Amino acid sequence: MTAQPTHIPATSTLGVTAQRGLGIAILVVTGLITVQAVVLGVTVATGNPYVHTAGANFPFDSSAGVGLLGVLAWLLVAQWMATAARAAAANGYEVKHRPWVAWWGWVIPIWNLWAPFRYMKDATQGFPVRHLGLWWATWLLGTVTFWSTSASSTVDGVVTQTQTSASAPFNAVALTVSWFLFARIVWTVSQGSQAASASGAPGMTPLPWLP
Repeated sequence: MTAQPTHIPATSTLGVTAQRGLGIAILVVTGLITVQAVVLGVTVATGNPYVHTAGANFPFDSSAGVGLLGVLAWLLVAQWMATAARAAAANGYEVKHRPWVAWWGWVIPIWNLWAPFRYMKDATQGFPVRHLGLWWATWLLGTVTFWSTSASSTVDGVVTQTQTSASAPFNAVALTVSWFLFARIVWTVSQGSQAASASGAPGMTPLPWLP
């Protein structure tokens, strides 16, 4: 249960209404990463091996998606989460984690297995956000399976990384489910709410293609 705020300011604003553009940018960047995972999964499932060779970028190279796009996604999402959590705190909700957790919680090994999820719970207080646990579980599954089932080898000084046929489709499905859940979370909170009520359920405009 989300702790109810002890007070609601007269001119309260929840969410990050001033950063709806940031929310859209997040959905686009994370969507591109997800599309790369889907293309990779389909390619491998249909019998085409995925190979990434050092110094060359192939059309189905998902490592590029978790490279530059991954860094960009981290910068956008961390800023969004920190802003949303500050708004929740300003409206009387109990925020258990400091803003820096929104940034470094994603990158510190071991801690990043749960820190972003816990901070997201702070950032989404006061909104009808559902399935946070499922979002995080599917994201972890997709990410862990990618890194744990890829193999690297060196032949004649050339480094080659191969994704197994069993893991690539699974990775694609997990990340796709995670992205749809994440899109709903980001869109819901980015809509914001003026004069939020103490019920902790401000109004929002749902995406028509999300449950």
